[in-house]
Amino acid sequence: MDRGAEARQRFVGWLREVRAAAGTPSAERLEAASRAAAGGTGRALSSSGVHRLLGAQLVKAPDWEVVTAFLDACVHCAPASAPVPRALVERQLWRNRHQQLVSVLEAMKGSPKEGKEEDEPAVAQALKAYARRVLESYGRLDLEVLTPDNDQSVQQKVELREVFVVPTVRADPPPVELSRELMVKLLEGEELLADGELPPGLDLELLDSLVEAYRQRPTEPVLDVLAREENHRVVLLGDPGAGKSTLAHYLALTLTGDPDPGGPLARLAGSVPLVVELRQYAQPAWRQKTFEEFLDHLCATEGMGLPRPALTRLLAEGRAILVFDGLDEIFDPESRAATARRIAGFATRHPRCRVVVTSRVIGYHRQTLDGAGFAHYMIQDLDTPRIHAFARRWFATACPEQPALAEQLFARFKDAVTHSASVRELAGNPLLLTILAILGRRQTLPRDRHGVYQHAVTVLVARWDRDAKHLTTHLSGAVADALDTLGQAERLEMLRLLARRMQEGAGGISGNYVPEADIEDVFRQYLRLLDIPPDVARRAARAMVQQLRERNFILARYGGGAWGFVHRTFLEYLAAADIVHRYEHEREWTPEALVNEVLLPRAKDTTWHEVILLLAGQLRERDTGTLVDGLVDAAAYGDLGDGLTLALRALAEVKKIGVLAAQSTTVVDGITRYLALGSPTALYRSYFREPSLPSQAAVPALASFSEHWAGRGRFLTWFHVWGQFESDRDATLLACALHRDVAAVAAYAFFAWTAESRIAALTVLGERWSDTPLAVEAIKTSAVLHEDARTRSAALLALTTATRDSGRAEEVRAFVQDRAVRDPAPGPRMLALTHLLVTCPDDASRRFFEQRARHDRFTAVRDHAEDYAYHLAGQDAEELPEETPGLRVPLRREHLLKGFDAPGDSRGSDVGWALEAWRTGDCLPLMDLVDHLPRRHAEKAALALRLRNRPDELRMLMDDVRPLPDDRIPALPRLMRLPDQEHLHLSAFRVRKTALSAVGLVPGEDTHAFLVSCVRELAEAPLRTVAMELLATREGGPSPTPLLLDVVQCDPHPGLRFDALHLLARNCSHQPAVRDLLYRCATDDRNTSVQHFALWWMAQWWPDHPEWKALFVEDAHSDVVKLKALAAGGHEAALEQRLALEPDASVREQLRRVRLLQESPERAVRAMFHHRLLTACARLLKAKART
Repeated sequence: MDRGAEARQRFVGWLREVRAAAGTPSAERLEAASRAAAGGTGRALSSSGVHRLLGAQLVKAPDWEVVTAFLDACVHCAPASAPVPRALVERQLWRNRHQQLVSVLEAMKGSPKEGKEEDEPAVAQALKAYARRVLESYGRLDLEVLTPDNDQSVQQKVELREVFVVPTVRADPPPVELSRELMVKLLEGEELLADGELPPGLDLELLDSLVEAYRQRPTEPVLDVLAREENHRVVLLGDPGAGKSTLAHYLALTLTGDPDPGGPLARLAGSVPLVVELRQYAQPAWRQKTFEEFLDHLCATEGMGLPRPALTRLLAEGRAILVFDGLDEIFDPESRAATARRIAGFATRHPRCRVVVTSRVIGYHRQTLDGAGFAHYMIQDLDTPRIHAFARRWFATACPEQPALAEQLFARFKDAVTHSASVRELAGNPLLLTILAILGRRQTLPRDRHGVYQHAVTVLVARWDRDAKHLTTHLSGAVADALDTLGQAERLEMLRLLARRMQEGAGGISGNYVPEADIEDVFRQYLRLLDIPPDVARRAARAMVQQLRERNFILARYGGGAWGFVHRTFLEYLAAADIVHRYEHEREWTPEALVNEVLLPRAKDTTWHEVILLLAGQLRERDTGTLVDGLVDAAAYGDLGDGLTLALRALAEVKKIGVLAAQSTTVVDGITRYLALGSPTALYRSYFREPSLPSQAAVPALASFSEHWAGRGRFLTWFHVWGQFESDRDATLLACALHRDVAAVAAYAFFAWTAESRIAALTVLGERWSDTPLAVEAIKTSAVLHEDARTRSAALLALTTATRDSGRAEEVRAFVQDRAVRDPAPGPRMLALTHLLVTCPDDASRRFFEQRARHDRFTAVRDHAEDYAYHLAGQDAEELPEETPGLRVPLRREHLLKGFDAPGDSRGSDVGWALEAWRTGDCLPLMDLVDHLPRRHAEKAALALRLRNRPDELRMLMDDVRPLPDDRIPALPRLMRLPDQEHLHLSAFRVRKTALSAVGLVPGEDTHAFLVSCVRELAEAPLRTVAMELLATREGGPSPTPLLLDVVQCDPHPGLRFDALHLLARNCSHQPAVRDLLYRCATDDRNTSVQHFALWWMAQWWPDHPEWKALFVEDAHSDVVKLKALAAGGHEAALEQRLALEPDASVREQLRRVRLLQESPERAVRAMFHHRLLTACARLLKAKART
């Protein structure tokens, strides 16, 4: 290094020292401070001047005024609590330093350039050679270690730069270890468990502070962080598999190649990255050598470095970027600490160079590098858009000559990530994401995820086994020998046993934590099985726990002596593997015992669902069929929807699904009954509406079946004939999931009977077939031609979804503007205006709004347009549309007690306050609370617990179920805030119903007996119906079926009999006694409504009854139920004959829609576009006639 370079480097080092003492203010902040200090009289710095001053790229010495301006700006930027020490900015000291720099640089003007010009060709040649070696070493991903051992096929060649997605980082995250599941819940704002259910060492207050700390440190793309001017020294921390080494390789590839001029690394163009793999440097031969010597060695032996002259020059000029990769790969803590000190020393010797260090979080101690001025960042899990970007690039690279296959594989992978929480959790980790992508080409996710999880765990256990060999050097001979006997198979079995201990422990499988002592105990017991002496086994188990602290692979340490699996998926996979092992190898249970004693009792616990599903895919088909039968039989009353959905998902796990055709039919019938009998447009309206089917889980399960699945035709027949006439959108979503072609869904979007069905189909079109021209045109057709305004509005929303990323923004804008002008109803027009405001907030939209505000024929549309025009003009910047369905939904939290200011926010105080108000005669708080309970499980549990622990309050409510005393009735209008006396009777009923509903929440024999007495003894049929509903939705306790059967057969009140029959049909119509009752009601019941309901039920779900033909085919009487029964049963001749005589046009139209959807979807779509063409022609002729 020449004297001039040394002088410049030294001077810049002093400047950086002052800046660091001021808190490392940015160049922009220094510029602002300098201008403020100059006040228009002195010389002020510019941000670019700051960059040049600190970049050590000075051709001549900076002016003295520039130096003093920099010093003054640093002093001005320093916080008041930590000012810059006066000694650092003493003027005479800096005057001497500046004069020395001027003298040296002046003396160097006439001196030769020490051979630099002669060295240029040699340096350039060395850089080219190094770039070639970087490309050879890092250009392709090494997939062999991630590929299953039984996969002997030639692996695809995947270039790193073709699939790399830039991860994000977060600055200085708090050092708290959490499982992935808990971290995601925190960051996404999900409701957490109570303090007592959290792992030891964690509480809600600590987690709240953690969330706040994360919110104050937003994520940033890592390349932007590394290229930032002030980030000359950075430590990147990450979990195992977070992509730390891959990022180092990508950085080297990009900077030795041709960085994108507009990319984040453009600022670093011309810099040369040098990667030091610290696990190699940690070898004994290098313990007394410098990094410069190690890099020289790499150059000479592997070509992965530069010759010493070129290296020295780059280091002196600050053009080198040193990446010290894998500080955690140095297993010995003392050597790791010594290496960190050497890195700090290297950074001090070469202050102009950028230095990046990567390490795992576990085992990293930041004091050394923190003191050397290194900024710390944590690599975050990949979010969903980055997961999708990686998968799309991966399959495009893996199938270069098969773009259609690549798109199909990507779509399948994307659906798995969207619909499987377990797959989504793993996919956030780049290592596990790569494993999922490798296996995703040959296996179907999520159905084959068991094999994927098995391979992922095996890869991580192999790394544990490999690294554990390096962690035994300090152990005694006997303990080291004991641990050396453990291979991958043994370690995997130990994890399986640990999963068993966790599912049997206090936290259960839902808690995902186990005390450290239990881990040690599991390991010790297993080592004893290998005939290791007790004392050695105990010490070896303790040593293994210590290794887990130092090298985290699958388990995470929470603190407080608790551990859990990093990913819940691993716990679920290992728990399922343990049950399979105990069932198939240890013969611990018979098939019936496995289902009835192990699985069904846990089926109500949602945290066990994934374990049950993984088991369903591994068991023999006969055993899975027994499980499905048990789930259907147990799915009654309150658990019906969840139980049927779990049974459907279990069927979706079975590869040889044809073996379970009978179970498939049973489950589909159960789901269709649930959908039809829970609908508000069915013949019965429940006071306590059954929650909707968990369609988010059911849709991907249905979509996984082939077109030949036994349940497919049965469900679609039901949907075409019956389901499309229900107002619940779930039926349509499930029907759409069974179609792989866009035509059928397009037909549903236009021709389905109810608006809810059409809206659901339009939503699916926009989400699933956004790149399909047929889908886009079908959506446009609905937006223009459909007679229903709600459908047209939904079509506009679907169009914005379908074309969001298509590059058709101007075309969509023109279409939406047209609908804002020409739609015949105000609703779609206002929605079109809102879409323009959200997506195109520019002057053209403002002018359009002004035009509509003057000329639209609807007042509401003119008002909206005027508000939006004012907003875009900046005259009312605070007012935006609060909510636009499908475009933007603001985050809102409903308050339990609207209109009341109850003290405190806790659920317990809300419940207590409502009950105390009830005691004083104020009924409304408890009424509002009970009205919200179906959506608020926590408040429901709090109310039940309060009443169970306070018998006096429970008895008070029981008494209030009886007719209210006369002295309380006059106060009801005031308490209910009713305008007049005409609602008095309804108010009294609501009070009693609220009391009854609250009592029904409390488990126990006494409350069960009370509800039974209400059914039998109350005079008011509506309250008796509420009591029946409560009995039907209670968990545990005697079955209400005998009581309901008795009501249907013996009660004189027809409405109550109808309600009881509906409950039986919805919940347990598979039972012989209920079926016989339904048939008797269908043939000769004394009440017309009851008989009609029973016929309606038989028409749909009992087609194999011996008398079905006599009831629906041979009976000449015609009504819509019997006509639909003919359509469902394929009795075309009888249907044609009856339709010819049907006088009701609405009935004929319903059957026309049925036949249209039952027949070819292509024909239905042609009919839709034919209608569009005729309408367009008619409009043209009309316009021509006017002219």
